[in-house]
Amino acid sequence: MTEKKYERYYALASKASFENWDSVKNSKMCGCYHCCSIFPSSEITDDDWMPDRHGRTVLCPNCYIDSVIGDTSGIPIRKDVLEELSQVMFGVDDQPVARCVGSGNYNLDTIVVREYPDGPAGKRFTDKVVAEEVGGTCGNVMCLLSNFGFETYPQVCLDDSPQGKKIATDLESYGCDMRFVTNKPDGGTTLLRVTHKRNPDGSPKISVRAGSPGGSRFPRRKFLRARDQAPAFVEAITSEFIPEFYFFDSPAAGHRYIARELRTMGFMPAPPPENGFLSQDASFCLVRGAVHASFRI
Repeated sequence: MTEKKYERYYALASKASFENWDSVKNSKMCGCYHCCSIFPSSEITDDDWMPDRHGRTVLCPNCYIDSVIGDTSGIPIRKDVLEELSQVMFGVDDQPVARCVGSGNYNLDTIVVREYPDGPAGKRFTDKVVAEEVGGTCGNVMCLLSNFGFETYPQVCLDDSPQGKKIATDLESYGCDMRFVTNKPDGGTTLLRVTHKRNPDGSPKISVRAGSPGGSRFPRRKFLRARDQAPAFVEAITSEFIPEFYFFDSPAAGHRYIARELRTMGFMPAPPPENGFLSQDASFCLVRGAVHASFRI
């Protein structure tokens, strides 16, 4: 992008696309600065939203990304404006495409909103599932990076349950390369159910419950073994290409082995903190060659 004609709208667009259900529904025309579509607010249905901390955020009915702004925001809903916002928010502007491999936590997240027909102090309630798709730190990072133009290669050993296959389908739908994703009986799939509730006084609260297919209340994850599977993975991936980034969110021995091996291949990782660890406030760090959580690699 050579000219920033609408730079004054950048910060406003980011704010106007968050917790924006009321403002968008009160608009006449809306636009999405991800897919650059323009549509009347009447096309947004009661299913086109996701819950955030203090309100609902609208999802585009065309691309399902939370990048919708309405004309009540003060931003002109025009194609040229949306295209510039899209380039700024999502574009890479002719930079080489970077490749990222990711190992770690891939969950199937179920988002539930609890509704109270008699009010939050009443005893009756119904749970409404509003979203069910791939999650987990690594799953989210792979999908987000793919959306931002990276080539992403999830590495995950899922089971062959319907939930495990759903995670794989979701990763593929987000544009991830699936060559290192498996669905086998001896794999592992973790389910995470997040329920948005209300206290009797109406204040919000959230409950989180983990489990695995078949009704177990324990997560089931399957990581690569350091003694044989991780070396085989490094050999397999480097025979095809050397990724610019490796992301891992779990201190499993196999992940640390992969990170160490990839760092020997000419990468320039960021220098570690003085004590050799990242702070707990920065739960993971993106560095060229390795993306690592709060532990030494």
